[in-house]
Amino acid sequence: MTEFTLDSYLWVGCNSGALFEFDSESLYRNPRLPLPIIAHRHDAHPHSPVVLIKRVSSFMYTLDESGRLVIWLPSPRSGTMASLHGYSKVLQVQNRPTWVDVLDGIVYITYRFHVKNKAGKKVSLSVLEVLDVTGQQPKMLGEYEWEENADGHPGQVTSACVVPAHREFVFMGHE
Repeated sequence: MTEFTLDSYLWVGCNSGALFEFDSESLYRNPRLPLPIIAHRHDAHPHSPVVLIKRVSSFMYTLDESGRLVIWLPSPRSGTMASLHGYSKVLQVQNRPTWVDVLDGIVYITYRFHVKNKAGKKVSLSVLEVLDVTGQQPKMLGEYEWEENADGHPGQVTSACVVPAHREFVFMGHE
């Protein structure tokens, strides 16, 4: 018999903003049957495509194009991983992020803007926001901006990681 864990749930976000939670363990029981839906929410991201679903520890993070960030909390009674059946908190960030990641409870979001520089030339400007979302309200830890591909500055952020031996640093990859 297969042992079932909370790690076996698959979350899927749709263009309509709907979220679904499936039991992927059922593939072992009968791979010909569709995955059973454990939970679904049509109100978490109303009318806006889901652009991020990320698990960090026992929390789940979902974000849509409108900037609605939902943090799904672990069950307070059992301490198990978050579920669409459980509690969540909703935060609003700027809409249309170009890249998002969550590392150790800190949310990193980048945006791209097209602006005119001092010389009047149209350039791409990247803005990185760093938010601590572990409390009731998001706390801005920093905001950084740079003109992409100018004077050796990197392009848009495409990835990030924390190396366990150097947890005080976040390493970012760029275009």
